[in-house]
Amino acid sequence: MQTKLRFAGMVVATLAAAACGKTVDPPPPSGLPGEPPTEAVSPLTITDYVLDFTSSKAGGVLAGRFTHVAFNLDRSAHRRAFALEALTDQAVPGVVQSNDFASCDNRQAATMLERTATTLEPGEASYIDHVDIEMLVPKGTEWKGGVCFGTRSPAGWKWSFKATAMSYEAASDRYRARIPVQQGPVDAFKIAFDEATVPEQPITKITVAMRPPG
Repeated sequence: MQTKLRFAGMVVATLAAAACGKTVDPPPPSGLPGEPPTEAVSPLTITDYVLDFTSSKAGGVLAGRFTHVAFNLDRSAHRRAFALEALTDQAVPGVVQSNDFASCDNRQAATMLERTATTLEPGEASYIDHVDIEMLVPKGTEWKGGVCFGTRSPAGWKWSFKATAMSYEAASDRYRARIPVQQGPVDAFKIAFDEATVPEQPITKITVAMRPPG
């Protein structure tokens, strides 16, 4: 009954406007029988933000042990490509690579992890669901350990020192980890590694699954 009344109301409104000599735009899809439903993108839709370092001198951005990577968030860019020339202490817009002498194993050194990220520009506040990381590891390299992280908000940096293990994927010949985050709103993210167990090797790609805060 409500559907019939709604449809009748639209017809009456259209006839009244026509009698006054007004141009009437067709009504939007309403979901009535025979009409396509209106499609809307949910503001909570999760999208991927990819940082691609494969064109860098080392084949990626060098990381592991005391060398870590921080970056800000940009919801307007689905992919950013970087070609880093230096192997360490590299800083480009939106990314800071640093040797912190701190790690997931040394929780007292959070201030050292934060100190080297002070030059990182503000990012776009977002909610992060998870972060995927992939790394190149030369054959014969012994791999153990994992990766932890920090997020930046207006209140400062927040650290999660529980390491997520990296695992080898034969199909891509990469070591990978999916880091559960589920934090926001934050505007920056920093990846840190186990001190002695993760060898220093290139990160080829970082994929951030994020959505607008709310």
